[in-house]
Amino acid sequence: RLADFLNSFLLKYRNIQNGIQGSLSIISEENPDQSWFNDLNKLIRKSLNELKENLEDSEMLFRDIVLTTASFSLNELFAVVKGELDDLCNDKKIILKVEIDPVDSSFGDVSLIKKCLLHLIKNSIKALSKNPSEKERLIILRGSKGGKQIQVLDNGPGFPKKFYEQIKLFGVSQDETFKFGIGIPFVKEVIEAHGGKILFSKVESWTVASITLP
Repeated sequence: RLADFLNSFLLKYRNIQNGIQGSLSIISEENPDQSWFNDLNKLIRKSLNELKENLEDSEMLFRDIVLTTASFSLNELFAVVKGELDDLCNDKKIILKVEIDPVDSSFGDVSLIKKCLLHLIKNSIKALSKNPSEKERLIILRGSKGGKQIQVLDNGPGFPKKFYEQIKLFGVSQDETFKFGIGIPFVKEVIEAHGGKILFSKVESWTVASITLP
């Protein structure tokens, strides 16, 4: 029932979003030289799209995940993910690096794996943004083991200690007072639907999210 409610809400939300974006386009055309409005326009559109994506991911968590699987180039996927996040990283003065063998390929639902990587990297960006320092703030998107392992590493402060305990119990018997956002549960469900696993760890100065695909 919750999934049906979210789906119904999404349909109504998309109509509202289209109406708002249409109005913004008209106002923007009538005020082409108003730089402050153009900045506000971009911010509103970005926020609307992020809300839509979160609602779609939330709906998926309450349904059986259906995978559309095929072989895909990990190099091409990483390039797309990096391209979508470069502007955000530049705004936050965070360096996003890719480490991948150009010939590595993987197998799975590339659109859902892309969503997982976006969630994980955005989590890293949030963590690094809360911890401004003089040191270089760095995120590494790494592929290894012939495309079967994907890692997101950052040199931020890491997750709280309780996170590592509760993520192992997620969906089983985790502490109800500890709340996850949408991103981590979504990633966990998608990767496990592929028959893979995701592990979170702290290795020296790096916070590591490590995905292993079959």
